[in-house]
Amino acid sequence: MSYDSIEASVNEGKPIELYDFAAGVTHYRYTSGPEDVTYSTQVYSTEMISRSELELSDNAFKNELEIKINRDNIFAQKFIEAPIDGMVSLTIYRGHGTDFVTFWAGVISQVSFNSDEIVISASPRTSSMSRIGLRRKYQKLCNHPLYSGLCTVVPSSFKVTGTIASVDGTTIVSGDFATKANGWFLGGKFVLGSAERLITSHSGSTITISRKINAAVAGNSFTAYAGCDHTQLTCLNKFSNLLNYGGQPWIPVKNPFSGDAIM
Repeated sequence: MSYDSIEASVNEGKPIELYDFAAGVTHYRYTSGPEDVTYSTQVYSTEMISRSELELSDNAFKNELEIKINRDNIFAQKFIEAPIDGMVSLTIYRGHGTDFVTFWAGVISQVSFNSDEIVISASPRTSSMSRIGLRRKYQKLCNHPLYSGLCTVVPSSFKVTGTIASVDGTTIVSGDFATKANGWFLGGKFVLGSAERLITSHSGSTITISRKINAAVAGNSFTAYAGCDHTQLTCLNKFSNLLNYGGQPWIPVKNPFSGDAIM
């Protein structure tokens, strides 16, 4: 019997679901069934995992799911330690026996905790199509994100690789930071393995990052990228990229309607 005919059958249908959480290249795969399942050469481990009912409608935001999983689960522990870096996607396969179909696909939007489990809120990929796109602002500072396509600055030209000397929470020390002037890394990016953090301060051989990296220890190799304050002078003097400056530096300093200076 086909998947559709079994799914519709009162007696034959014995559905199980496979949950594939993907954080970058790392996957966490579980099944709601009583035994481990191998599907497309991948093993899905049996786990106490459940989800809310799926509401199908023309409103993409109503198609969100809540997935509950024991907080002792390895994947759940990742969220307890610290937010997982980057986007985490979820694909649910539903099937009977060995016949599975893609039932739902989306991304994790929120995680909450209680004493026994974590509750994962996931939004379908189609929900992003309903959102209003970002618009450029009329401002003196550059609108372009550093290293973006409109910015055109090449990241590899403004990176420093090195080795961590010491770590204390969000403070990281390395002599390699001192090869650049104070503030050169401010607003830039610190990369250690798959973890990426915003650099919130830089002085001499010390930087501060936005959030602790649990895996960071002395001796680790890292890559750090220059930051930008989005001013015209920085674009010219630091990046030699004035041609692609995305701000409007010649905005009048007075309001033509009131005569008051614009703050």
